[in-house]
Amino acid sequence: MNSKNETYKTPIIVGFDPGLNVGIAILDLNGHLIFLNSYKEISKSDIINIIMKYGKAVLIATDVKQIPKAVKKLASSLNSKIFSPKNDIQVSYKNKIVDDYLKKNSNLNFDSINNLKKNHEIISNEEELFSTNFDAHGRDSLFAAIFAYRNYENKFNQLEKKFFEYKVKLKESNDICLDDEEDYIEKLDQAKTLFINEIPISIAIDSVFKLGFNNETSEIDNLNNFKEINIEKEKYEKKDDLNGNNFDEKSNYLNIEMLNKLKITIKSQEKQIKNQEKLIKNLNSKNKEFNKKISEYNREIIKLKDELKDLNKKYSKNLLKEKTIASKVQLLKTISKKYMEEKELRKSLEDKLNFRASFDNFTNSKELTQIKIVDFFTKDSINKTSKLLEIKKGDIILLKSPEGGGSQTAKILADLNIKAILTFGIIPQQAQEIFEDENIPIILANDLKIKFIDNFALINTKVLESEIEKWKDYQRNNLEKKAQRELLGVIGDYKAKRKRLS
Repeated sequence: MNSKNETYKTPIIVGFDPGLNVGIAILDLNGHLIFLNSYKEISKSDIINIIMKYGKAVLIATDVKQIPKAVKKLASSLNSKIFSPKNDIQVSYKNKIVDDYLKKNSNLNFDSINNLKKNHEIISNEEELFSTNFDAHGRDSLFAAIFAYRNYENKFNQLEKKFFEYKVKLKESNDICLDDEEDYIEKLDQAKTLFINEIPISIAIDSVFKLGFNNETSEIDNLNNFKEINIEKEKYEKKDDLNGNNFDEKSNYLNIEMLNKLKITIKSQEKQIKNQEKLIKNLNSKNKEFNKKISEYNREIIKLKDELKDLNKKYSKNLLKEKTIASKVQLLKTISKKYMEEKELRKSLEDKLNFRASFDNFTNSKELTQIKIVDFFTKDSINKTSKLLEIKKGDIILLKSPEGGGSQTAKILADLNIKAILTFGIIPQQAQEIFEDENIPIILANDLKIKFIDNFALINTKVLESEIEKWKDYQRNNLEKKAQRELLGVIGDYKAKRKRLS
C-alpha cells in the first residue's frame, strides 16, 4: 500500500530477542506478521535499519520479565515504548502460542520467509515452516510480538468499533470526508498508536481526525499535537463532568511525561557523546604519535633513497658500491618492516581502546559480575586474556575448553588469586587438586544463564555467590568425611595392634 502521505510510516510492534544470536519479528497493529528472521553477530545499526524499513516502531516487545539492556537501548534509539510480560514464560507455552499463531495464519506472506533457519539450513517446505522448525531466537522474538499484541487486542477491537461509528457520524454531518481507504487505515493506525501511548480511546479517535497526528514528524511537532490533544481532553473532561463521569488523571500529565522522556533521551545521548569524544581524543592522540613516527620514517626513506642515488653515480663499477647499496637496501627493508609493525600496532591499540570502552560500561554493576574468558586451558591463552583484560585477584574465570591443562597451568591461575573457575567441561584431575588445595571453587557453567559479550561475559551476582557457597559446603562435607575415615583407620590400627600384643 502506498499512502498519499509520503512521510507516514506504518506503526509496527517489534519482538526483539537480543544476544550473540538475535531474533527479530515484526507485526502490524492488526496482528499480521510482516517480518521474521534471526541473525548471528548483527550490529545495532543494522537492526535499526531493518526495523525502519518496515515502519515506525511504536512498541518494542521482549519475552522476559527482566528487560534486557539491549532492549532498553533499542527502544531508546527508536523512541518506542517497551512491553514485557509480568512473569517469565515457560518454553512449552511459547511454542504453543507461536504454533497456534502460525497455523491460524497459514497464508503468511512476508519478507525473508525463506530465510528461517534450523541448524544453519534453509527451510523451503511451507508445511515445516508452520511448526517449530525455526531457531529459538526467532521463536522468542515472534512470541514477544504476539504476546504484546494480544495485550492490546481487545482494546484495539473496541477502538476500531468506536472509530467506525465516529467515521460514519462525520460522513453524515459532512464535517470530514474520508473516501480514500488509505486515509481510513492511516488514521485508524494513528489512533491505535496514541492509545499505546496512553491516550484514552475517545480522545485518540477525535484527535487523529482533527489534529493530523503523524508518526514521522519531529518530536517538537508531535509535542505540540499532544498539547492540542490535552486541550481536547479537557473539553471531554468538562463535558463528562457534567454527566458525572471522570477521566483517568494520569493522562492529564501526558505532555509532561513526553517532555521528561525527551529530557532523559537527551541526557543519555549527551553521556554517549562525552564518552565518544573522550575515546576520539585518545585515538587522535595516538594517531598524532603514529603520524609523527611515519613522517620520520618517510624522511629517513627519502634520505636513504637520495644516498643510494649518489652511491650509484660514485661507485657504479666498484665493489664497495655494491656492498653499500646492499646494506642500504637491507636497512630500507628493516624500516619498511618496522613501519608495517607500527601500523599493525596502531590498529591493535585502536581495537583494544574500542573493546575496553565497551568493557568499562559494565564495571560498576552490582547486580552483575564480570567473567573473563580463557579460550583454552593453556599458558598462552591465559596470558592472552590477561593482556587484554588484566586478570587479577578476585576475578571470575571461564574456561571454554578445560582439556589439556595440568597442575602447572592450574598453578598459573591459582597464583593470580582468582575467586572461582567456571567451566563447560571436566577439568583434569591434577588441575582440580591444585584448585581445591587453594580453595578455589570449580563450577560447571552449563546450566547457568551467562550473557556473552565479545571476550568477556556477565552473570547474575546472586546466582554466582549461591554456586560458590554450594561448592564450599560440598568441600567442607568431603573434608569432614575424609577426617572421619582417617580417624576410624587410626582407631582400627590401634585395636589391631593391641589385639596382637595381647
